[in-house]
Amino acid sequence: MHNMSLHSGTRSLVVPNRDLSLTDRGDHGSQFSNPCTTLSLGTSNHTLQLRLRKASAANKQTGDNFYTPKNDFFHSRSPYLPLDTSRREIRLLRVFPARSYVDHVKAKPEWAPINQANGQTLPLNAQNLANLVSAGPKLGISNPNAPLLACEILDKIPLSRIDGAYCALSYCAGDPMNTSLMLVDGLPFNAFSNLEHAIGLAVKHWSLKFPNRDLLLWADQICINQRDHMERGSQVNMMRDVYRRSGETFICLSTPSSTDSLAWASTITVEAETSGHDSIELLKKRLKPTLEPKILDMGEAGWPQSEAVTEASSWLESVETFLMNRWWRRCWIYQ
Repeated sequence: MHNMSLHSGTRSLVVPNRDLSLTDRGDHGSQFSNPCTTLSLGTSNHTLQLRLRKASAANKQTGDNFYTPKNDFFHSRSPYLPLDTSRREIRLLRVFPARSYVDHVKAKPEWAPINQANGQTLPLNAQNLANLVSAGPKLGISNPNAPLLACEILDKIPLSRIDGAYCALSYCAGDPMNTSLMLVDGLPFNAFSNLEHAIGLAVKHWSLKFPNRDLLLWADQICINQRDHMERGSQVNMMRDVYRRSGETFICLSTPSSTDSLAWASTITVEAETSGHDSIELLKKRLKPTLEPKILDMGEAGWPQSEAVTEASSWLESVETFLMNRWWRRCWIYQ
């Protein structure tokens, strides 16, 4: 049975997933140079040569397609390892809560810049950290002190080996020109603003539910190499199984600018828990009086005086916001 969580703002309806774990294949990252600075982000490890070997072919495809935000700088550094279609491999993300770029580097030293002059990773002393803040804009990070969500890529994972050990994310992408910055393997990445918002909510929920466990997440824009048309087609064909095999699916019904469309569900859930009644019956009971015509008791100013009427109207508006959400109109949902 597939478990789902609906999220809107800070509210959620959650069914716990199975307590499984996934062993990471080890430390990895991506090395790059930037002509604007003598620093480069990256780490030397056993995956670097494989990544660089694929860089030339990957870079021949210019421009982001499939209506995704532009990420020329990110893709030019070859952050992805090739996936083996015969093994039905996917990528997952180990997601870290939002904090400043410098704090992410402190927590993940392999993301620290290296000096191009000698190829050595900079030690994280006070002076180099101060230099890192100064060099942030040249590395594509306009405000190194602003909180950023970050994740590291776990590639080449056979789907058959990770049943229930990860979560999947479903959201409305929105305008590809509307982006928010994230770090992916220490590299600046332009994510859909709606995706960054959804990942942020997922991290908050996960941190409360499992404070001592990493969140392993599948999110299409980052987990699929949008520059590789063959991979993208193959991964799209696997998406049914990706969602089916996830331990939990987070469905984000909000955007950075939208209102909470699950307020009505939260009141029903609380009422069901305290009264012991069935949630569906309570929902029917709530909906019936709001849909029946009423003669309102008017005051001297000609406005309804009943607080109950105002509350019912607000509750019904929340239901309408939920039902009219764009997520329900996505082609994936119809399928």
